Amino acid sequence: MVIRTNNLEKEIITEENGRQAFTMMDVSLVRLKNNDYFKIEKNPNKETAIQLIEGELDFKVNDKNYSAKRGDVFESPGFVLHVPFNVEVKLTSKTYAEILIISTTNKNSFDIKFYTPEDVLVQRFGVDVWDNTGVRDVLTFFDYDNAPYSNLVIGEVFSLPGRWSSYIPHSHPQPEIYYYRFDKPQGFGAAFINEEARTIYDKNFLLIPGGNTHPQCAAPGYALYFSWIIRHLDGNPWKKTRNVDAKHSWLEEKDIFLWKGFKK
Repeated sequence: MVIRTNNLEKEIITEENGRQAFTMMDVSLVRLKNNDYFKIEKNPNKETAIQLIEGELDFKVNDKNYSAKRGDVFESPGFVLHVPFNVEVKLTSKTYAEILIISTTNKNSFDIKFYTPEDVLVQRFGVDVWDNTGVRDVLTFFDYDNAPYSNLVIGEVFSLPGRWSSYIPHSHPQPEIYYYRFDKPQGFGAAFINEEARTIYDKNFLLIPGGNTHPQCAAPGYALYFSWIIRHLDGNPWKKTRNVDAKHSWLEEKDIFLWKGFKK
């Protein structure tokens, strides 16, 4: 569902107690024009994270002010403002801006945290395995390690052109959401939920039920970005859980043989 006003476009992706409720999250994509204003009302039961995808924004929370600027997802890591229940957030755009707003039930009280590119954990995976066909940079703003009080995990992944991500095929009980961007608007790739394949394009979402494998790949020539959001289960938080699909577990072994083709 898309809600439009003069300067604002809000696309409701999931609702914790409504559409796509299996995700256990309220997720909206908000697009603001230059000098627009948007307010996130206090919620007595839910924590909220606001992730800047692109643009320039000012955040006002209680008596604190924060600023964030990101020209393009491929220029730098992003920014995330994370607030507990019962906190109002006021946003003012300095340019066109695109943000993800993620909320979920959580009555834990915690300090407001503003994550900048300097705060994000950056890890490169897939180097020197499978002929480097799974090279990607995985960025984590917060997870159970640094925010055990939260019911959310939020990060970003950057896959090199033609490479795979969320690989080896694996699952975890917790639901997950991806939001995709490509470095060129005509970019594309493929995502798999268990055995079902689907084409992914710029600005698509992928909703992944808990317990499903979810590998994906970018087409050659097109770099792939996606925001990744996981919702902890009550009593079962995501602690980097990866239940590798048994059919593909041989890929974890050392010195595996990969066919190289006929040409020597």
